[in-house]
Amino acid sequence: MNTLFPLQVKYCLLTLCLVTPCLLQELYSQQTNPQLASRWEAAVDSSRKVQNWQSYAKAYNFWVKSLVNDEKGFWKAFPKGQEALDSISHYLSDTTIAYADALANQGYFFRRIGRLKEAKRHYDKSLNMYQTYAPTKYEERSTFYFMLGTVFYTEGDWLSSLSQFEKSMEIWAEAGYPYFGHIATCYMQLGIVYRKLEDWDNSRAYFASCLDYYYPYIRIEAAYGVAWAYLGKEMPDSSQYFLDFARSQQQPEQPYLPQVAWEIQGHIFGMQAKDSLALDAFRQAQKIRKERDPYRFLDLAEGEQMIAEQYAKMAQFAKAQAHLKRGLSFLKIPTQEAAGDAAGENLIYPQIALPIYIQMGDLYQQESRAQKGKSDLLFRALDQYEQAYQLYLKLREDRTAEASKLLLSSYIRQITEGALAVIYDLKQSYEPFMSLHDPFDGENLMALCWMERYHAGILFAERQKSESLLSTEMADSLYSRERDLLSNISFVRTEMQRLHEPEKIHEMQKELFQLQEKYRLLRAEIADSYPIYADKKMAIQPADIKGYIRKLDKDAGLIAFFWGEKRSFVLYTDHDRFTMNELPPFKEWEESYDSFQTLLAQPDNSKESLQAFIQSSAELYQILLGNLTQIGAQSKVFIMPDGPLAYLPFEVLLTAPVFPDIGNLSVSAIYRKLPYLCAQKELGYIHSLGMMHAASQAQKAEQGIAIFAPTYEGDFALKQNQQLGARILAYLDGKSFDGISGNKAVLTQEISNFRYVHLSVHGYPDEVSPWDAYLQFQPHTAVQERLYAHEIYNLQLPASLVTLAACDVGKGKLASGEGVLSLARAFSYAGASTVVQSRWKADARVTEELFPDFYARLAKGESSLAAFDKSRNNFLATASPDVVHPYFWANFSHWGKDKTPPSAPYKWILILIGIILIVLIILKVSPKPAFSAFFSK
Repeated sequence: MNTLFPLQVKYCLLTLCLVTPCLLQELYSQQTNPQLASRWEAAVDSSRKVQNWQSYAKAYNFWVKSLVNDEKGFWKAFPKGQEALDSISHYLSDTTIAYADALANQGYFFRRIGRLKEAKRHYDKSLNMYQTYAPTKYEERSTFYFMLGTVFYTEGDWLSSLSQFEKSMEIWAEAGYPYFGHIATCYMQLGIVYRKLEDWDNSRAYFASCLDYYYPYIRIEAAYGVAWAYLGKEMPDSSQYFLDFARSQQQPEQPYLPQVAWEIQGHIFGMQAKDSLALDAFRQAQKIRKERDPYRFLDLAEGEQMIAEQYAKMAQFAKAQAHLKRGLSFLKIPTQEAAGDAAGENLIYPQIALPIYIQMGDLYQQESRAQKGKSDLLFRALDQYEQAYQLYLKLREDRTAEASKLLLSSYIRQITEGALAVIYDLKQSYEPFMSLHDPFDGENLMALCWMERYHAGILFAERQKSESLLSTEMADSLYSRERDLLSNISFVRTEMQRLHEPEKIHEMQKELFQLQEKYRLLRAEIADSYPIYADKKMAIQPADIKGYIRKLDKDAGLIAFFWGEKRSFVLYTDHDRFTMNELPPFKEWEESYDSFQTLLAQPDNSKESLQAFIQSSAELYQILLGNLTQIGAQSKVFIMPDGPLAYLPFEVLLTAPVFPDIGNLSVSAIYRKLPYLCAQKELGYIHSLGMMHAASQAQKAEQGIAIFAPTYEGDFALKQNQQLGARILAYLDGKSFDGISGNKAVLTQEISNFRYVHLSVHGYPDEVSPWDAYLQFQPHTAVQERLYAHEIYNLQLPASLVTLAACDVGKGKLASGEGVLSLARAFSYAGASTVVQSRWKADARVTEELFPDFYARLAKGESSLAAFDKSRNNFLATASPDVVHPYFWANFSHWGKDKTPPSAPYKWILILIGIILIVLIILKVSPKPAFSAFFSK
């Protein structure tokens, strides 16, 4: 007993000392000390031996936390963190605060290695536990909201990060006492996020709030933030005031602050047209960078970019290019043994090099314009954009944390904008020497290829952001290998940014090459075993432009818009000709656009409203399509919109500026007779050529139509839709699912069996989180009867046509390049060749007349586009005067491929004719003696 007692006392005393609150706080603030890891490990062992599980849980959490902050023990933290979760759950409960702390530790680990979705999941769960079991732990709850905000910020989701930082501050308001340091930090983060959003007023306001706090460091940082905000509003004098204020404060030991001050000063001089002073300021900032640390390659490359931008502004292009090349040299492996430089393989920081390549292309363009369109400079610019695109592809394939942030940025848009601008300038300079007609000739084909590259890049980015991909089936072992490899790649890249020695950087670069090769092999294995998963997550390739254009009907043309930050273009092509025009800046016709949309959304039958509508509609037609004279020869036109044009109903643009005599005709009669574009052309829309081709290539179902018209008590609109379904079945064979049979489960089981699908349900768009939009099949309280957009994305849909006779299914979040991320688009993504969708709330008087006529024409063998166009025009000609305003009949639009399989009788007739022709050909070409011998037998 005497020998055992001192040992037990020793363990108890050690445990009590290590978990004393004041000591915990002290150690918590010094967790970066590697020696503390062993002390926490001893505390874990001693707590376990005396079975003091509360102390054990606290010690275990702090041990894991200290490992996370220790570079040498970093990778040990992940398995130990999982052990902590399992052990705490075993000894205590998975509802304890200790378990919540362990979850937060794991969340921190995942955030650091770039696995952001898992970090969010751990933080969310930890936060929910605190809110349930310890709501008065204000500091922890506020911290978790803050950490979630940093995760969203890292992802580039600025709006979500804003809401998390705001909630973090609300927690302290709920506590009833201020915690000034934390609130000031939240204000600082909010100012930074608003600066990212270029909301300069809010950014200035939050930074200015930090100036009220005593802490000198916060006041200096806030003054710099306010200065940046005033720079954004192009108010250099106000920016200079706050810059002087920051300089006047007693500065702590923060060596980067003088550098930031010189950068702000340089931008101020630039706005004041003091170019030489601005250049000196940027040089001074770069000098401070080099003195601080000559191995901070990222900072040095950024400094060279600023100097290059100033030289470009001064039209000293050679010097600007030299500084950009020097910036690239900082991002490359500084040893001779490195691999080749193809597609950025010799780059340590490819995600930083990409914008430099874009900037180089922009410089060559500027120099070409200064020299009145010198062609060799334009070709050099195009080469820089090509290198940027290849580097973008390389980062996209890696799908690391850096690549994810890249995909959320506008790089693919900047690359495409630059390339299209070069091609347009080349065409303007060399028009006499280029074919005016062949769309597959030279720069024409190049422009079309760049457009499809752009669409493929945007589609890939949106697929990566879609939460629906998480539910795509794949073996857990492969998924784990893929996830771990990506995490390792991300971690190695992160560590390389912290190294200074060239030899160590080169060693880690070799390790990175090996990991990337393993990932390439794994991707090939996944593509062979799980093609659907591979297609959704990896295999987004640009379309074969030649092949796709030639698949258009002879009487069809394609109009593609590109919406750039500086320059926007419209391209037209068909089998015989190509045209590329530059659009005027949006600010020059924004008023006409806004006026048109306002008048369209408010069906006012007054004469004044009619005149305003005619004027704005005709102006928009002239701006967007007026120079495309070739479309007059085509009876069918497909439009690929971009930017805000995705919300524009081109059907109701007027092809001529008509000003009728209001006194002789009624307003409704004039609305019927206006020269709408849809009255002259069969008008359809597509998201991109690649998406249209993928949907049309899929195997299509053979059965007729499935009509989903659920009904429930109190919903008169759905009961009307049930009657509509009966009218449709008079023209097409099929089945109607109404009442309780029209539910979500039946739809997911039956939808793959039918060629046509008609959905008369309620739609609920989500313009913030488009994956959470849904269709409601049964009463609104039945959450399980909601078909969410992310579920639609995972459907394997062999339908030739999906008609969404629901409200607002065309609304959603605007994604540049891919249009509106809506419920309707989800069906296109799932495989439907054609989707007929609503842009806003549907009117029952329109649906009851439009769709029966539409399906009657389909039953006769007409293409879906021709049938839809004729039905819409017929409705306009015969409808009652109170629904002839375009608001009512321009709601529905046709998206996707224009042809659907012929109905059964026509199909079999064609097959029989084909067989007869084959027999006749054989009889004609075969030697007669052989046939004579056959018949003699």
